[in-house]
Amino acid sequence: MKRQYHTFNILNCFIKLLVFFLAFINISLYTNAQDFDQLADWEKLYLHNLYNATIFQINNIQDISSDLKNYVIGTCYYFIGDYDLAEYYLKQVSTHLFKYKHDPVAFYLGIIYFFKNDFLISATYFNEISANYDSLIEAGKFIYYFSLALIEIGKQDLALKFLKIGLESNYDFYKQYYSFTIAKIYYNLQDYLKAASEFENFLYLYSDSSLADDTLYYLGKSYYNLKDFKNAKKAFSSIINLYRNSEYYYSSLFYLGQITGNKIYLEEIILKNQSFDLIDYVYYYLAKLYYEENQNDKAYQYFTQSFIKTKNQLLKYNCIVYIIKIKGDIPISYLEELNPNQRKPILQYILSNYFYFKQYDKILEYEKSAFSKEILSDPVTLGILGKTYLETQDISKALNFFLEALKYNPLDYKLYFFIGYCYYRLEDYENAQKLFNKVILENGIEPYYGYYSYLYLGILELKKGNYKNSSSFFEQILLKYPTFKSIGEVYYFMSIVYYNLKDFRKALSAIEFAYASNILGKMRLAIISQYAIVMMRFDLEKTQQLFNEYENVSDNNSSIYSLAIKIAEYYFSLNKYDLSLYFYDKALKYCEQQYQKLDITLQLISIYYNTQKYETAFLILKDLVDQDIDYRKKDILFYYFNVAIQMKNLEAASLILKLNNLQIKDYSNFIIQFLSIFKEKNQFNEAVSFIDKLLNNFNDLDSYIKYELMLNKALILMEMNKVDQAFDQFQKIYQLFDDKQKDLEPYLIDCAIKIKYYDFLIQKIPVLFSYNDQILDTNSFYLILKLYFIGKIDEQFIKGLNEKNLIKQDDIRFTIFFIYINNKLNIKKQQELLKPYLTSKNSTTTYWARLFYSIALFESKDYKNSKLLLESLIQFSDDMQKELIYYFLYLIENQEGKEKKYWDILIKEYPFSLFI
Repeated sequence: MKRQYHTFNILNCFIKLLVFFLAFINISLYTNAQDFDQLADWEKLYLHNLYNATIFQINNIQDISSDLKNYVIGTCYYFIGDYDLAEYYLKQVSTHLFKYKHDPVAFYLGIIYFFKNDFLISATYFNEISANYDSLIEAGKFIYYFSLALIEIGKQDLALKFLKIGLESNYDFYKQYYSFTIAKIYYNLQDYLKAASEFENFLYLYSDSSLADDTLYYLGKSYYNLKDFKNAKKAFSSIINLYRNSEYYYSSLFYLGQITGNKIYLEEIILKNQSFDLIDYVYYYLAKLYYEENQNDKAYQYFTQSFIKTKNQLLKYNCIVYIIKIKGDIPISYLEELNPNQRKPILQYILSNYFYFKQYDKILEYEKSAFSKEILSDPVTLGILGKTYLETQDISKALNFFLEALKYNPLDYKLYFFIGYCYYRLEDYENAQKLFNKVILENGIEPYYGYYSYLYLGILELKKGNYKNSSSFFEQILLKYPTFKSIGEVYYFMSIVYYNLKDFRKALSAIEFAYASNILGKMRLAIISQYAIVMMRFDLEKTQQLFNEYENVSDNNSSIYSLAIKIAEYYFSLNKYDLSLYFYDKALKYCEQQYQKLDITLQLISIYYNTQKYETAFLILKDLVDQDIDYRKKDILFYYFNVAIQMKNLEAASLILKLNNLQIKDYSNFIIQFLSIFKEKNQFNEAVSFIDKLLNNFNDLDSYIKYELMLNKALILMEMNKVDQAFDQFQKIYQLFDDKQKDLEPYLIDCAIKIKYYDFLIQKIPVLFSYNDQILDTNSFYLILKLYFIGKIDEQFIKGLNEKNLIKQDDIRFTIFFIYINNKLNIKKQQELLKPYLTSKNSTTTYWARLFYSIALFESKDYKNSKLLLESLIQFSDDMQKELIYYFLYLIENQEGKEKKYWDILIKEYPFSLFI
């Protein structure tokens, strides 16, 4: 509303100046001249409103109170209109309730702060005198300004209370303002029904008021907000008919244009008042009217004008929405005018539009625009970018965008689907499966996402070879989406499933459904191909027909090649080599790459290999090796080495030495096989040379292979009777391979025995016992016996082993041996102690008791009985036991001076024996 209080202030000043003038001329008119004469000069001036003179006069007075002096000066400045000085002096008064001839200090400070727009302080001052407002000289004015201050600080209920009190008072001059303000409060509180009622009441009571046009305007807006457009139209029409000079004239035209849809009202504003404060909305609503009439050029023109003129973000947004609807696009600079929240749906709409019309380049321009940050923080636009990169085959980028979108919308099953699809395309099948499973667990999913999630889950299970699981997913599609437009592809995949499950009849039935469907494009070719693959198990002629159909309709030589290869391989698997050859010839016809020809060549080699035509295979392979072809080099060498081994051809072994450190790892298994051939052909020197070159050339050999090579070298040296070298080799292996030391101990012992390395053998005895291994314990036992009987160790050494708990206490061999060594000079005691063992039911115990008893007999020079007993044990003895028996039989022969029968046996059977 108009700020009526400004009008009151000016009017008051004018009246007071007039009074001052009259008082100055007619000062004698004062009613009580005698009383007047008794007043001080400053009082006379003050009472006659001569405020400047009063200020001048009172400043020279010293005998009045400071409160009175400050009050008078302050009110004088107030009436003059100098509120800053008025405030200064009035604040010097000690109490806000002080007054002299006029209203209290609080009243004037309330008015001053009101006009300073400091409404809270204003209301505070007014509140100090509100209890006794009716005693004020200007009580009507107090009610009005106090109410206005209360309204400004949000105390509308209290303001209403005072205004309604005012209406009941006798302050007639202010009542129209009270009434209008009450109506305006209801309007501001959006209680439009009460507001309309109050405005109507105002017009009834104060029809000739200067606020009539204000009232009609807000009455119209109240009805407008109540959607009572009929009464709103009447109110606004009254303004344009009765108050053409009103400040609300163009606003009324604006609302009439919206209410009636008549463009004339809005066009008049554009024509006559470009400075209208809502001119941007005028253009906007006029544009909407043209848009609704499908006059898109005019609409576009006015929406553009509205966009240019307005500073209102929401209006700019709405203009852009309509411009996009009309043109399908906007200049990117328009988006700079919006705030991020408004840009968000616009960017979504624009990018969606570009995606629909496959304008991917424009989407990518926006990705790099000034709005990149906003696009990359909105799940919708991130999703559009993801789908765009899917279409442009940049799957990794697409995945990144979908994953980023998921951070903002973690429950969106559509994002699960697209992320799963990206993983699928990137062959991360585990993650793809997790995401597709999430999609199918959602309720109410769109058929597209349900169909393809089940489809890809089926395909993934198919890829993993889980054919029954795969089938269950495809069956879910047939159950839930039987009419989906591409259902034929499901039958295609089911045929593949049944084919792999060896249910060829069902595979045939499924592919026939797929073949009969309306599937076109690449999937159609895949169906024909699968049909041919299934049919080859049933009908050769039909298979050839389907292959010919595929050959005729496909323009992809590679796919024809692949189909031919599959059929060829099937007939090859049935040993139908003629049929296989027919389709291999077809494959050769369509192979466009050299590597495809090589694939077929290797397949032919496998045929020769399987039919044991090794010479033919070797000649082809030799040629391929000589060409040094990189493609499938691993397979070529694999076949080459395999065929060479079958032919026992050591020529291929030299090629192993030419491999690099990486290659050798792939063919290390052949190394030992070639060594076997070397040994089989007694080419020991060549074998050792082969091993040395391998060990020298390849420093990154697998630990197992390195060990086997070094061990084989040592064993070959043993076979070549190069025992010293073999011993050194075993020692080297022993030091390099801690985990193999136990296995190497017997080899080292064997070498040391052959070279009579007694100190080494003696040192090894405790080591052998430390392994706590039954076989090594046995080796230790025999080694102790041999060394003892040839005098290299004595009883103290053996007892020392026992004291160190190296010898197991339950080892019957040592138990009997200790009886022997402890009583070797007392045959009777020995016989007595051995008696329980000699008659034991345990054959092992009996054997060792008899053996040591026979040795005791020998040492007691009872050669006859000793020999008889020893010879009786030969048939029950193993090689190590026989060696011991032959040695003592030889000693008996030597004592008896007889022929050396057992000596000959000993040196023949045990040429490296420690006993020799």
